[in-house]
Amino acid sequence: MKFLKYYNSGEFGIQLRAVIRCIQFPEKHFEKQLRRAMVTGDSQEVLIRTLVTRSGIDIKNIDRVFSEKTGWSLEGLIRNEFNCSSHENSLGWVRDALISLLKNY
Repeated sequence: MKFLKYYNSGEFGIQLRAVIRCIQFPEKHFEKQLRRAMVTGDSQEVLIRTLVTRSGIDIKNIDRVFSEKTGWSLEGLIRNEFNCSSHENSLGWVRDALISLLKNY
């Protein structure tokens, strides 16, 4: 990893480092994706993709690392991102489904 970082290995090196980090520390990779999504406004899509595709252990670890970095729990982020009024009932359904996935792990 350090070799790829310190020697100019171009775009390939950057992508290879990302793959290695994701394999070594998946919870850190997904936590970082969630934090970036909060800034860019893509939180809903990233939350759905993360919770639907990760296993129980991964979700717990992602929640722990995310909470340590941001002070937010994943459940709090879900409730914030899918906060809906009565005319947006489908968002409420998605929110409830994601919280159910989170709690059942």
